[in-house]
Amino acid sequence: MAWAQGFGTLIFTSPGLYGLVQAQAQAFQVVSGNLLAAWNKVIDPATKTKVTVADKDVALQAMKDMARDLVSVIQGTPSVTPGMKI
Repeated sequence: MAWAQGFGTLIFTSPGLYGLVQAQAQAFQVVSGNLLAAWNKVIDPATKTKVTVADKDVALQAMKDMARDLVSVIQGTPSVTPGMKI
């Protein structure tokens, strides 16, 4: 969760520096927010059910898939320095 939030904040503030456009950064913020909401339901014993766990798993996979796509763009952007990738 912390990684997704940190990555989302980083690319949202300056997407062009990473070879991304604002729409990509915004879409990741939405996916990351969905994961956070699903995660919060799972960690609360009062709302943890098989359905909320399944929803969290779907949200986690969506975040991972989008993150991989965005990282591929970032890795392929020549102006992104090794220090920016840390």
